Amino acid sequence: MSQYQKIRNSFLSHFGDDDIQIRHFRLNAVHQIPEVWADGQEIDFYLDDGTGMYLLTIRNSSMQKITVYGNRLIQYIVAEIPVNGDFLQILAEFLYQLEKIPYHAKTSKKGKIFYL
Repeated sequence: MSQYQKIRNSFLSHFGDDDIQIRHFRLNAVHQIPEVWADGQEIDFYLDDGTGMYLLTIRNSSMQKITVYGNRLIQYIVAEIPVNGDFLQILAEFLYQLEKIPYHAKTSKKGKIFYL
């Protein structure tokens, strides 16, 4: 089994009944989702978009940008977005924006920044 497959299986082991499903995206929160977000507070998710597995960090910030970076085994997506109001609606809007980023940009080893 390749190293990538081991990492993918490790990620898949975190998915289960408590997943958040939005369109074709499947997310599993690493931490408990807070009711009220402090400025700079962040939460991590395992994200499966059907083509790849990612570690997603959502940070409460007014910057409105997405940073994508990683290595050949793990891809990281850091979203700095305002998190005020209905979190599932905010998450759905963010995932819509994430879909616009080309797949090759999300899997690049070099860091890339996208402004929303």
